[in-house]
Amino acid sequence: DFSPSQRPLLRRFLFGPSFTLHDLLLRTVFTILWPVTTFISLDAAHTLMAIFFVCVLRMDEAGDWPSLFGDVRDVTSIRAFWGRFYPRVLAEGGVNLGQVLSRRVLGMQVGGAGEKTVAVGVVFALSGAVHAGVTWKVNGCGWEGDLWFFGMQFVGGMGEMLVGRAWRVWKGEGERRRSVVVLRRGSVPPRKGWGWEDVFGYAWVVAWAFWCVPGWEFGKMECALREW
Repeated sequence: DFSPSQRPLLRRFLFGPSFTLHDLLLRTVFTILWPVTTFISLDAAHTLMAIFFVCVLRMDEAGDWPSLFGDVRDVTSIRAFWGRFYPRVLAEGGVNLGQVLSRRVLGMQVGGAGEKTVAVGVVFALSGAVHAGVTWKVNGCGWEGDLWFFGMQFVGGMGEMLVGRAWRVWKGEGERRRSVVVLRRGSVPPRKGWGWEDVFGYAWVVAWAFWCVPGWEFGKMECALREW
């Protein structure tokens, strides 16, 4: 079930072998499990720590422990998932490092598209490296999948940005708004209402996850089973 031949999605749809119902159900389960288990584990740890520091030690106020995750209703793009919903544990440090790299080393314009692109690239590179290090330490193999997965999130986000710009130009709106690429919650404009673009966005995020999450997780499962 978790062999390398089971990981590709588009290649199998186009060139075979065809998917069985079992294959599709397995991909669906892993597509759902990753965000759900991540949300439960991180949110539970965050809540317990908040209770400990606020109610037991009385060192913090409740306001010092805001919600770790954003609003799931905002997840209408890959960039929105990472910028609005997912915890930004490494994001701030990665953004700052990316800005230093882009400004002082590469000489890019402050606040320009190049600086933002470098900053986001550094964030995902750090995330991939940290996850790969943990996977290598725990399993001894399968760490390449972490680098691939987080690299694809950067590629997907940049692709969304380019498509969004082309769409606005086609509609005659030009560059009327700044693209959301910096992974800081305050820098992301709030969602305004609902529309068909939101429905399409949700479908796009689900399809993206169905493509990349199972392939990423299958590699870890194969590695763990082989070691076991």
